[in-house]
Amino acid sequence: MTAWTGTIRDRWRDATGVDAAWIVLFSILFYASKWTGKLIDEVPGHSGAFWIPALLLSAVVVRRPGSAALTSLLGAAFWCFPRGGGLGALAPYVVGGVVVDFLVRRDGWRRSLAGLAATGAACHLGKFFFHNVPKLLLGVPADFLIVGLLPVLGLHLLFGAIGGSLAWGTKRALRLDSAPRP
Repeated sequence: MTAWTGTIRDRWRDATGVDAAWIVLFSILFYASKWTGKLIDEVPGHSGAFWIPALLLSAVVVRRPGSAALTSLLGAAFWCFPRGGGLGALAPYVVGGVVVDFLVRRDGWRRSLAGLAATGAACHLGKFFFHNVPKLLLGVPADFLIVGLLPVLGLHLLFGAIGGSLAWGTKRALRLDSAPRP
């Protein structure tokens, strides 16, 4: 545990104001994307196509452990607390940020369309499972959950992959990944 936390501390020790500015910018983008997602309310999981690119771009540009989780924490705080959501509404987005941070550490995943699409899908699945595992633990029959949530699970995978693909396209178009970083 000490080696892992030491590594995180070492990777953030030389962080600059530019890194902080990127995280704040992507947090604001996360907040704005949640509003964009409110334009279409009938399709479950659709907003992932809008907010997942902000997390992926934060992880790709800042390249420090926990940058996507920090971005999701700040962006979801902007989104959840004024609306009365509290910590229960904030946590699923942080789980998505942690999933992104874990997967984007691999260089191939960060650079390829398939890698970012898979990371976006995994991020959205993390949020989906965070919402639905407690229902299973509380005794909702598993067959009811599987039949009722299987199409929703597919939509979460689809919109997560779309979000990852949008992040890859944005990264390529703006050349956000070209400069060597720590």
